[in-house]
Amino acid sequence: SRSEQLYTCQEMDSTITELQKLFISETGHRHHHLHKSKPNLALFLSGLSKYEMSETETCPKSRSVWELYHLLLRERHWALVHHAVTAFGYFCARTSCSQLWRFVPEDAALAFDIASGKEAKTERFMSELKMFLEKEGALLSITPSQEELELLAEEGTEVNATVQKLLQGRNQQRSMEAEKRSNKRRKLPEVICRGVELLQNGMKRINEGLSELRSDENESEEFQKSLLNQFSCLEDLVSHLVSLAASDLDIAQFGNC
Repeated sequence: SRSEQLYTCQEMDSTITELQKLFISETGHRHHHLHKSKPNLALFLSGLSKYEMSETETCPKSRSVWELYHLLLRERHWALVHHAVTAFGYFCARTSCSQLWRFVPEDAALAFDIASGKEAKTERFMSELKMFLEKEGALLSITPSQEELELLAEEGTEVNATVQKLLQGRNQQRSMEAEKRSNKRRKLPEVICRGVELLQNGMKRINEGLSELRSDENESEEFQKSLLNQFSCLEDLVSHLVSLAASDLDIAQFGNC
């Protein structure tokens, strides 16, 4: 596969050496960013099962891999512990290395006694690793029975029916409320009705006065034209007000309020 080709390429030796230098020696602000990359480092190390190592103290690439695993397995944060142990378990199950104890530091997080937090032992780490891997395998191997699947399907059908019933009831309620609002007649206060009536009567009186003004030869034509323009604007405004009130408030005639 492509991953196997990557792990067995010639550049892998220098890559591992550079990673070892980067993660082991870096401190300060840059170290903070490297800390966020440790889950990715764990994923990378898990694939080294195809990587050939001599397992001797004098082999630089072997020592680099050991130190990188030591770095991860010392982590105390539960999330990083999970990443590190998962990666190491995957590596152990597939590697040809026989000296796996070299990959485990003496102060590995899982090597300490849970109650006291002291007395780190490699045997305790291996025991915890075994239990962790067995638990992970059990979680992955669980297969629901046919009876459980049928029960789950039945419960899902009941939940779906309940949800549909609730949605239908809510839609009906909304429709009734909308219809109720559309049919609701709102009554204007008496003073507003009286004011509109006075406006309409006033417009009639003004119109009568304009008719008399047209027959008066003493008034100038320019004055009459200006007055007619002003009245026309006022008439449009009052008509618009009456039409808006009649449509919004469901009142056909203001005079009958």
